[in-house]
Amino acid sequence: MGWICPLCHAADIVPSTHQCQSMTTAAQARSKLPWKLRPKLLSNFNGNSQKLATVAPGLNISGNTAMKFDVAMLNWGNDIGGRPSEWKHFASKFTVADLAQCSGAEQIAILDEIWKEMVEFRPYATPVGGMVDPGAGNYTSSVTRPTEPIFNRYGICFRCDGRNPSSVLAYGFKPEYNFSPPAHVVGTIMQNCTTGAGGIVPSAGFWIGNRDIVNQTSICVGRRLKGCGKFPTPSSKGVHHFYAFKFSTEKKGFDTEARQVQTGGRWLPGEKAFPIIIPNEIIAYTKIIKLGCDTGGLAFNWYSYTILDKVWTFTPNATSPEKAYLKAELDAITGGEGMKTITVHKNEDFVAGQ
Repeated sequence: MGWICPLCHAADIVPSTHQCQSMTTAAQARSKLPWKLRPKLLSNFNGNSQKLATVAPGLNISGNTAMKFDVAMLNWGNDIGGRPSEWKHFASKFTVADLAQCSGAEQIAILDEIWKEMVEFRPYATPVGGMVDPGAGNYTSSVTRPTEPIFNRYGICFRCDGRNPSSVLAYGFKPEYNFSPPAHVVGTIMQNCTTGAGGIVPSAGFWIGNRDIVNQTSICVGRRLKGCGKFPTPSSKGVHHFYAFKFSTEKKGFDTEARQVQTGGRWLPGEKAFPIIIPNEIIAYTKIIKLGCDTGGLAFNWYSYTILDKVWTFTPNATSPEKAYLKAELDAITGGEGMKTITVHKNEDFVAGQ
């Protein structure tokens, strides 16, 4: 059975071209079709689904704005799962026609409401010295000094990244949505949270559904070296580098690990998120080859990487005690061997309900 126009009741219509007898133009007819904003796609009274970019032409909704809504709704559907929607327009009869009556700024404000349905925006308000760092027992920062809260006390942490050291040492790290945002987030809360535009306090985006940082909104590090081979994704392959950082204990960030514990889970290497890492906070790096994971995706049973060298390359920012500590940690993983392949299994990566 084809589509039925709710206005003139013509059967077997094609909404994008239908010349409704009650309307002057096809665009006017489309604007009256009761398409509702829903996770993944628009839906209508016949139970059909459609992208906003297909319905929007001829209405007061630009193609760029429609594209942004389509990307947000797809993410919304993937993230929300079985969680009830709390978005104020979800249970209402808010339609594409209603959206077309809004100004461009009002449309982006509604788009931001959809992003807030799936992402918490958490200010960088916790100093390194006040973040979670078990000094003994499970999930410690250090292999060689497991009774010390190394991250809290000294600000030493790690990240794996695919960029060349010459670029990293010159520019440091900024969130992708800050320096090179894709079109679907430009001018939205997803970009503004990284820049402070629009009156928004710079914040880390935190997925509500999977209890993880929106990687493009922040720079994530881990307290413990071994598990940081997961960055930037478990499936990434090829030449990467481990980077070691030394932060002031007063440097402020978002304690992802603390939030995960609150909501029922924990990434075992201890994730922390920061708005920027500057070059003089980088104290060492070493080359690795990432070998990907067993599934080729975000869900995996294991991922692996090979540490090519058994030594760090230290920057002028590293002190002698920091060099000794980093050498000991790397030796503990490699056994003092070069070309050491490390495999991290799922039960070493994330534990639910901790």
